[in-house]
Amino acid sequence: MKLPDVAIKSELELAMDERRTSEADYRRPALQARKENPQRPGRPIEPFGLTIAEARSLASGTPAVGRGNRPALGIRVRRYGNTGGQTTKLPSELNPLPRAERLRRSAVRLPDEDLADLIDALKQEQRSRKRSNV
Repeated sequence: MKLPDVAIKSELELAMDERRTSEADYRRPALQARKENPQRPGRPIEPFGLTIAEARSLASGTPAVGRGNRPALGIRVRRYGNTGGQTTKLPSELNPLPRAERLRRSAVRLPDEDLADLIDALKQEQRSRKRSNV
């Protein structure tokens, strides 16, 4: 089930009570819901958090080919609900660092050998740019 609207996802999360997930009748598996409701719905019932292809493979009994464990709603939905509908962007997305600062921070984490190779490559790039500008 793909929900592009964060507000709808936030309402859905509020309706889900995580404390009750271990109770037997809190949620039913999609296959059980299909058996109990044989009438074909307007949209097929798909397990929550799965793509259409993953849901089809689950229904047919074939092994699912896809991603491993992943959160169904993601962190942005919780952040949206907790902030009362304010922005869900990460602070780094609101005020991105300048490119040179990001590169400097990456270079600091390099081992000495890789850093020396990077410095050589940068010096070579500077020389080639000076030659092409002249």
